Amino acid sequence: MFLLLLATDTALSVWQRMATAPLWLQLSYSLLLVLNKSDRYSENELRSLLAHLQQRCAEFLEPENILPTSADPCPETVIHIGEAGNEHPGRRPRKQDISKLRSRLWQILGKEGKTLAALNAALFTSELDEQITGKIVLARQLVTEK
Repeated sequence: MFLLLLATDTALSVWQRMATAPLWLQLSYSLLLVLNKSDRYSENELRSLLAHLQQRCAEFLEPENILPTSADPCPETVIHIGEAGNEHPGRRPRKQDISKLRSRLWQILGKEGKTLAALNAALFTSELDEQITGKIVLARQLVTEK
């Protein structure tokens, strides 16, 4: 099994769509379209953009394989009000949001029977969350018991 991730931060152009479609229509690839920088869109804009991408890619991509992410979101502007009532603009970092991508990858890997390999590979990543770490421990225990 091969997994191909196509990352974009806008709607796919005609050229991108035409260039991408034959690649996996002919091969046995699983394809995920990752819409990065989704934090730059309002909820309505994001919903509209996802619907647009689903419509344009319907011939070769399942709707659940179009995933919004914010790998490195822009800081948000906040207004701090001082003691005298003066407003002071500032910037506040936002957390990344790759949860939908991570969840979909786990679904695909689990379905393909590659969960253990993915968990072992995840050991080498620099940012493991508690959920992934727990899955690694559980998978190793299951393998050890067999």
